[in-house]
Amino acid sequence: MRIQDVSKQDRPARLPYGYGSMRIHGRVWWFTYRALDGNIKWENSELEDQALARQLLAQKVLPRARLILATLEAIADGKEDPSNGEAGGPGPTPPGSRRGGRKAAGVTRGIGQKKRGSK
Repeated sequence: MRIQDVSKQDRPARLPYGYGSMRIHGRVWWFTYRALDGNIKWENSELEDQALARQLLAQKVLPRARLILATLEAIADGKEDPSNGEAGGPGPTPPGSRRGGRKAAGVTRGIGQKKRGSK
């Protein structure tokens, strides 16, 4: 089945926003989702059937959805302080990661210093 052959009305319902997406490459469906550890995964479903690939994607994201739900229920019940960093987010930043913005590559410049090669 080609993607152009599927009308909007024939497409199965999407997952909730932020839980993953599917793309077709050739005849096989690939999906992107955020795993329990917070890392974004890009995987080949190895399936040509859109509905089966969507079901597999839902199985992949369900553990994270349950964790988020449990955390939200604990906060709503007053059992957890939301400021303690356990709100179901991606977790601590691993060493060497760039969360929070990019650092300048190369030599660190001070205020008023020009970039190499600039006039």
